[in-house]
Amino acid sequence: MMLQQRLMSIDIGTDRIKIVVGKFSNNRISIDHAVSVQTPPNAIQDGQVTDISKLKDIIGSVLREHHIQTKKVVVTLESTSIITRELYLPAVKPKEVLAMLGYEIQQYFPTTLDEYVIQHKELEIVEEGNLKKIRIAVAALPKMIVQNYLELIKSLGLKPIALDIHSNAISKLFDENIMINSKTIQEHQTIALIDIGYANINVNIMDKGIPQFNRLLTIGGKDIPDMFNADLMDMVEKKMGLSHFSDEHGPLSDLAKDLTKAAIDGWLEEIQRIFKYYTSRNPGNKVDKILLFGGYSNLDGIREIMENYFNIPASKIESIGKLRINNRITNFQLENNLNAIGAIIRRKASV
Repeated sequence: MMLQQRLMSIDIGTDRIKIVVGKFSNNRISIDHAVSVQTPPNAIQDGQVTDISKLKDIIGSVLREHHIQTKKVVVTLESTSIITRELYLPAVKPKEVLAMLGYEIQQYFPTTLDEYVIQHKELEIVEEGNLKKIRIAVAALPKMIVQNYLELIKSLGLKPIALDIHSNAISKLFDENIMINSKTIQEHQTIALIDIGYANINVNIMDKGIPQFNRLLTIGGKDIPDMFNADLMDMVEKKMGLSHFSDEHGPLSDLAKDLTKAAIDGWLEEIQRIFKYYTSRNPGNKVDKILLFGGYSNLDGIREIMENYFNIPASKIESIGKLRINNRITNFQLENNLNAIGAIIRRKASV
């Protein structure tokens, strides 16, 4: 049963807050509002709300300015403190699965589960020998993170519906034979969804619309130098003996290119490790296509760099067939809002 209600989805990133309002119905998503605003300094750290007051002020101001009155809210986030595991359980009735899950989680999670909120999602039925098993994704979210988001949402006078994680939110957008950039992702293709954000790069590998593998890397846009940042310029002066910069920023520009290239090279190496690990798990595992999104998928040349490095076709996500964006929305950047949009999709048994 699909919930067909209008929801607000909030994605609070280290760099920007993304707010979208929309509805999921008949396997299509319609977006009525989309707003992005700079995240206040020191208001969030690794997915954890660290200053509720700052976030309440800025989000409340945005909602009033844009006359957004939707009350039901889904929050989507990502954090290195979220523990994820994949379990295989015998294919039995749902009630029996829940009973077994409680026991299995205790075995697979090396931590005190009293401090976590546990969510799970059944991914697919697989066969091992003559036995059918359910592949289940399990996520353990620290209760402190959950409580702080709940407090924030309630302080805004809104009604919390769900707390989602980016890897799950984005996977809900990509069913089989979906149209991306006006082309169908074929059933036999395995795609790597690479979210290049400010604080993290999230790599999700999907096959036939089913999540297969996910890794969160603590690298991202923050590694690209802002060469006009005062603190960084002071560092450059000290380390390189530059007492001033030319009008054209010649020396600075060359250094910026070198540091940017070094940062991107680091990204590529880490993503390559993920691809190698995934393909080594099973002889049939492969990656057929790379789809880029996130704020730093807009870097000049990043698509070509990825494509040439991995020798795999790469594209930035610019359109999705089942997504309709209201014409009144201005300055909309799809690549920045995909996690928030995916979180609007609420299905039975969704994380």
